[in-house]
Amino acid sequence: MTAASPSDLIAWIDGQPRYLGDEWIRSLESRKQEEAQFHNADREGGRDACVERSPNRRFYEAADEVWREVDRWIALRAPGAALLDYACGSGNYTIQAARAGARVAVGIDISAVSVERAQLRAERDGLAGRARFLQRDCESTGLPDGTFDAGLCCGMLHHLDLARAFPELHRVLKPSGRVL
Repeated sequence: MTAASPSDLIAWIDGQPRYLGDEWIRSLESRKQEEAQFHNADREGGRDACVERSPNRRFYEAADEVWREVDRWIALRAPGAALLDYACGSGNYTIQAARAGARVAVGIDISAVSVERAQLRAERDGLAGRARFLQRDCESTGLPDGTFDAGLCCGMLHHLDLARAFPELHRVLKPSGRVL
């Protein structure tokens, strides 16, 4: 299935289950099951507070220029676009893309807790009309072919089998689509 426009994509997403459930998680490879468990627990435990208190905070601060570049890229690519936030975590960039004028910003993550919290935040911020979140496997998303104008991969590629992830990104992007 190919979604021809952002409104087609929204309609398609709204017809899909947001959460795929425990049976789906159990069907995944053990590394993916562990990833989902880790990120569910991490999100429930308040990672941001842990990072702020961590002596490793300096490593996050070192990436400040990278985060500024991501902000610039979203501001450039999001307006009017269908944007995919691949392994969206807490959904910050998906929300940012919706605020920046994306016609639809879709965040996918293996963590049901991440998806739930991100969707609640989009609703709270009045962006649920353009921001959607789905629990999905980034190596096999089930998203329509050739749908997205832009894709964002931020701080997560080390969790994936790139021989599977890159072809999946290629498949869901439009021919003119770009990935950061």
